[in-house]
Amino acid sequence: MKIIKKVGLPIISVLGIIGFVYILSAVYNSEMIAPSPTKIFKEFIALFTTENFIKSVFSTLWRAVYSFLISFITALVFAVLAYFWETVERLLYPLTVILRALPTMSVILLCLIWLKSSKSPAAIAFIVVFPMLYSSILSSLKGQDKDLLEMAKVYGVKKKTVFFKLILPDIVSILIPQLISTFSFNIKLVIAGEALAYTKLSIGRLMNIANSSFETARLLALAMVAIILSFLVEFILKTLTQTVKRLKNGYSRKKSNSKVR
Repeated sequence: MKIIKKVGLPIISVLGIIGFVYILSAVYNSEMIAPSPTKIFKEFIALFTTENFIKSVFSTLWRAVYSFLISFITALVFAVLAYFWETVERLLYPLTVILRALPTMSVILLCLIWLKSSKSPAAIAFIVVFPMLYSSILSSLKGQDKDLLEMAKVYGVKKKTVFFKLILPDIVSILIPQLISTFSFNIKLVIAGEALAYTKLSIGRLMNIANSSFETARLLALAMVAIILSFLVEFILKTLTQTVKRLKNGYSRKKSNSKVR
C-alpha cells in the first residue's frame, strides 16, 4: 500500500498532466500555441545534442549553488548576531521587511541595470532568498530550549561551544526540509534572472532564445529540464540528509553500547 502511494500516485499525476497537454494540443491544433507531448519529448531529447547545452545546465546549477550558499551563510551570521544582540535585530528589521515586500520583478530589473548579465541571476536569488532564510533561522534560534541554554550558562560552558554543539546542530536539523525547498525555489529565481539578463551559457538564455523564435515545444522542453533539475537536486539532498541521520544515529548507538560494555 505504501509503495502504491509513493510511486503509483505520482505516476498517475504525471499521466494526468500528459493527458491534459494532449487535450490542449488537440483543441488548439497548433504546434506554436500548444505542441503535443510527443513533440515536446523529441525536443527534450534533441537538447542533449545541442552545442553547449550540458555546459549551460551546469552553469545554471553552479549559479544556484553559490548564490544559495552566500544567502545561507549571510543569513546565518546576521541571524546569530540578531539573536545575541537585540540592537542588530532592530537594525535589520526594516531591511528584511523591505526586501520581502519588494516585488521580484523590480528586483530583477534593478539588478539588470546595476550588474553584469553573468552576476545578475545570483544577485536576484540572494536578494529574494536572504530575508526568507534570515527570518527562518532567527525564529529557530528563538525557539531554542531556554532551560538547556541556561543550564549551559550556569555550568560555565563557553558561548562558542554552546553555539556549535547545541544551537547550530538543532537549528540545522529543524531547517533542513525548508532549506531544501528554498534551494529548489532558488534555482527558479536564477533561471528567471538568466532569461531576462540573457546570461551566457544558461538555461534561462536558451529559454529566451526559444521564446523569441516562437519554438514553444523547445521552451516547454527546457522547462522540463528545469523541473527535472530541481527534482534531482531535492532528491539528492533529501537522500544525503537521511543517510547522514542514519549514520549519526548508528554511531551514537555504537558509542553508547561500547560505554555499556
